[in-house]
Amino acid sequence: MINKRNSLIELYRFLFAMNVVKNHGYFPYQGRYFSPGRISVEFFFVLSGWFLVKGVEKYMSMSYWKGLYHMIKNKIVSLGVPLLVGLVFGLVYKCMVGMNAWWDFSIWGYLWYVHDMLIVFIFYYTIKRYVKSNKWFLIITGIVFVATSVIHAFPMFYSWGYFRAFSAMSLGILISYIPPIKIKRKWILIIPLVCVWVLILRMFLFDFTFIEDEILNLVLYPALIYLTFQFNVHSVVFNYLGSLSFGLYAYQSITRVMEISGYNNTWVFFAIILTLSVLTDMVKRIVKVQKQKTKVVG
Repeated sequence: MINKRNSLIELYRFLFAMNVVKNHGYFPYQGRYFSPGRISVEFFFVLSGWFLVKGVEKYMSMSYWKGLYHMIKNKIVSLGVPLLVGLVFGLVYKCMVGMNAWWDFSIWGYLWYVHDMLIVFIFYYTIKRYVKSNKWFLIITGIVFVATSVIHAFPMFYSWGYFRAFSAMSLGILISYIPPIKIKRKWILIIPLVCVWVLILRMFLFDFTFIEDEILNLVLYPALIYLTFQFNVHSVVFNYLGSLSFGLYAYQSITRVMEISGYNNTWVFFAIILTLSVLTDMVKRIVKVQKQKTKVVG
């Protein structure tokens, strides 16, 4: 499995997050181009699946419950302040709009995908712990992928994010087991990668059919991630943009509350989301530097 950090992936994370912001109505440009934000979420699910096995393996030496606790805790802590702010404003939003029933008390809002992603992590953490054979682990993952892909293809189940999460993340796990391509002239792989970029851009710029939507999720996203990781790309700028991506998601919860309160200025909405994302990343970096200095002194 290839799990190195890749700056192109960080750029993708930023661009897909921006697409979600645009399609929720919080980006100054509101023209016809760029596709529904839902197709960005599928990319993040596949990418999460790519990293999932490595993410759960480091807890295998602990007892089941201790490992599960630390896995969830570390995942939530890594999302940090944006997640906390998103949940707080999700609660505010729920209080303002009311609840349709007792079970409708969901404060996740735009961050529903985090909730569903954690459920998939817990599932595969359990499977990985008790299924020692990679062969059987992949067989189970394949069965889950096929079953959930079929189920979530039905309109009545599509809105249930669990099936989308299981389908896309299972696919991400499967492609993470494909060995890297070993050829002397690695630059040749740029050709299929550029072809994938063009096809995805076509989907983002123009209307597409249901069949094309499935091709995007089941073929183009996996190909994009797999081919990108064949290259060792490093860019400080791309890495920085990628670090803003989760903030772009989470801070939309603030503008959603402002929106139902009667305020409607897209420029202000976007300025708030972007500014808070930048400030959060800045504080995070400062804290990290201070911790490193403390370790050195200690």
